[in-house]
Parts: sequence; structure tokens; C-alpha cells
Amino acid sequence: MMNDSKVVGGYFRIRLPRRFIYRLTDSFAHYAGILLRMRCGDHGIFCRRTAFLDIGGFPKVPLMEDVEFFRQLYRSGRVTYSDKRILVSPRRYEAIGRTRLTLAYGFIATLYIFGFPLAKLASIYKRMCCHHT
Repeated sequence: MMNDSKVVGGYFRIRLPRRFIYRLTDSFAHYAGILLRMRCGDHGIFCRRTAFLDIGGFPKVPLMEDVEFFRQLYRSGRVTYSDKRILVSPRRYEAIGRTRLTLAYGFIATLYIFGFPLAKLASIYKRMCCHHT
């Protein structure tokens, strides 16, 4: 896949435990990611060193720097994906709550798509995902 000089980078599809909420999360993230041309860091984003330097590295933003980076990578050339899956730990889902975290991620991603300021998204993320009981 990286043998093609037009490919600047790519990502993996994630693998979570086989519970319904995780399948829902994975499917939503995968297909929304294709449609919206966005991936998060847990997808194991990879790229050529030259592409990373051309983009200017990871942006210094309060939240979603991985998504911002991926979108810049996507604009800089061809992005592909590996058919191999990357194992992702469900620790955060278990600590915060599977449904709560899935809904929080979906809500934040929706606001991001509509151009909500990243500083406000960071504030929402902290309230929804970091102040759990």
C-alpha cells in the first residue's frame, strides 16, 4: 500500500470487544469516517515522513488534533487503509460508560462537522467524558 508514491498515508480499522454498543460505535465511526473523510488517532493513522513535515505535524489545537491532522493529510494526497484491524482497548468506555461515551463521541463529532469551535468542543468533552462518577 505504501509502495504507491501517490499514497501519503493511511489508517487501520479498529477492533473492539464483540458487544453490541462496540459494534455500533465501530460501524458508525468507520462509515462516518469514510463519508466525512475523518479518522481519529485510535485508528492508527500513519503517513510518510515527508507528508508529516509538509503538513506541519500535528496541529496545536485543544481537541481533535488527530482528526485535524488526518483531514490535512487527506487533502495532501491519496490516503488508504489497511484491511488489518488495530486492537483498541475499551478501558475508557468501561470507565465512563459504553453508551455515554459512544453518545458523547457522536455528539462532539457532529458539532465538529458543523464547525463548532474546538475550544468549546474541548469544554464539552471535559464535561461529558471527564467528570463521570
